[in-house]
Amino acid sequence: MRLLILVFLGTRFIGMGFNTFAQEAETQYFSFHSHFWVNLHHFLYEKASGQEHQKLSEDGLAFLDIGEEGVFEKLNKGEKAAIDDALDYYRDSVIRKSLIGQGDISLWLQKQDEEGLIQDTLFSLKYTMLLNEVSKVYREHFWPIHLLQNQNTLKEQIGTITRFESEIMTRMEELAVSAWPIDRIRIDLTAYGNWAGAYTFIYPTPNVFISTLDPASRTSGFIETVFHESSHVLFSRESGFRSRIYFMSQELGVKFPKQLWHASLFYLCGRAVQDALAGIGIDHTMIMYERNVFSDYHTPEFKQQLEAYYQGKTDMENTIRNLLSNESIKAD
Repeated sequence: MRLLILVFLGTRFIGMGFNTFAQEAETQYFSFHSHFWVNLHHFLYEKASGQEHQKLSEDGLAFLDIGEEGVFEKLNKGEKAAIDDALDYYRDSVIRKSLIGQGDISLWLQKQDEEGLIQDTLFSLKYTMLLNEVSKVYREHFWPIHLLQNQNTLKEQIGTITRFESEIMTRMEELAVSAWPIDRIRIDLTAYGNWAGAYTFIYPTPNVFISTLDPASRTSGFIETVFHESSHVLFSRESGFRSRIYFMSQELGVKFPKQLWHASLFYLCGRAVQDALAGIGIDHTMIMYERNVFSDYHTPEFKQQLEAYYQGKTDMENTIRNLLSNESIKAD
């Protein structure tokens, strides 16, 4: 059995010993991080785009209130100017591309010293200088409350994650017909996320990003998000489940539904989390229905086929064949 290491709120717990130099958590499947530069990047992206705010508003939700508005009000003219310059740059040069398509920037930022300024000018001297300048304001005024939010979220949820990770991820391997391909997947906790609040990129290395200001961070929705996003490595193009959708659609001569695999992942992971949490008395509502994700797939036929597969009453081959053959399930 692999040694379990828990690290949070500045304390690293290894067995019964500890020392105080880290602010992350490492479990059997996951490595959690709260990185200064990565959080700054997501903060600027959201403030420039408003994408996550807009999606939450459409769902009748709002960011958790951690006093950020009051922080903005207390900034002096110079500090406000530094924030405005950074946001202008992001509007002009960064937000045209989605966060999930900017893995190169996130990977670059993860390598930078969290305590100092960035010396590397890989993306441009202007970008490096701009980040360094705005980082002074962010570090003094915003980072303390963002870091605390990330840490508190982890502290509240880590026990449940470690309790069920082996059970749920083993189940997801079976359902995806795929083996867990890495040692641990990196999960970056960021105050702000993309429009959906969480996303994953697989290449060049798997990495999950989850917003802790999304109200789901206070609920079991965070637990499902961790397992859902991480399961993207299982539902890769090469996985048994996802690849079979593609090849069978060709065999049947039907339009390939590009998002059927993802809708299926939402349902199957949601059910696995739902069953696990029910064992400790938590009534979990699956994200697919809580947030109205992939609404075209909210049909009795889709649920019936996936539930039969989840329960082991039918195999993957018949499940996918029935899904592709059912006219009420739209091809996207």
